[in-house]
Amino acid sequence: MVIKKEIVLEKLKELDTIVQELALCRDRAAEEIASSLSLRWMVERGLIATAGLILDVAEHILSGRFGVCPQDLRRFSAPSA
Repeated sequence: MVIKKEIVLEKLKELDTIVQELALCRDRAAEEIASSLSLRWMVERGLIATAGLILDVAEHILSGRFGVCPQDLRRFSAPSA
């Protein structure tokens, strides 16, 4: 598989959009976010979405560069204690 620049750029553009939305909460106190279900959901969903996009890009690069599929990544994970 080949790394497709347009796929990576699309994911990074989406990531930038989410980060801009999360920046709207930058000046909010942690207590305010914790006490507002709407704000908390927005921040939590934004963080989950950013993590997913980062993993998507990483998987694409690993697959494109090294031919490693997501299911193959389990063998690289640290053993559980």
